[in-house]
Amino acid sequence: LVFVQRSRVLPLVDFSYQIEAGYRLYRGQVPYRDFLLVLPPGTYSVIALVMKVFGLKMCFQGYYVMLLQALTILVTYQAIKPVVKNDGSFSLWLCSPLIFAQFVIYPFHSYDISTGFAMIGCILCYGWLERKQTYLRCFLFGVILTLPSFFKQNTGLVWLICFLFVLA
Repeated sequence: LVFVQRSRVLPLVDFSYQIEAGYRLYRGQVPYRDFLLVLPPGTYSVIALVMKVFGLKMCFQGYYVMLLQALTILVTYQAIKPVVKNDGSFSLWLCSPLIFAQFVIYPFHSYDISTGFAMIGCILCYGWLERKQTYLRCFLFGVILTLPSFFKQNTGLVWLICFLFVLA
């Protein structure tokens, strides 16, 4: 569905700032030294990485969003499954709103999808940590818990505070 929409929908928002910042990183410039950014460099680094791997074509940014949306659904399914006692059909039903999320209808790169994927990944890693707590797993979880802040700082900070409150 994202693939079909990618070729049909014209964005009504100007994404040139994000693409230009990603392009500047792709060309080797350093953020905050060579140019200013409004958001943390996580989103722009991902855009630059997609440019390095696939070339300077805009369609690959849409393919990245398509891949990340599919991964978000799969990771959410894996995170929900243990909570609902491995009932696969109910877990799939709980994930169904993600199938029709914003990025299926509007498949262009934004920091929202990267931040959301990082948050859902944190929840999945927390389940991994609960199975067996080791120092290495606790350290890795602490690093992963801060990842949303690298994509959108205000959402990432609230996420970190709320998750630490839940852990306490």
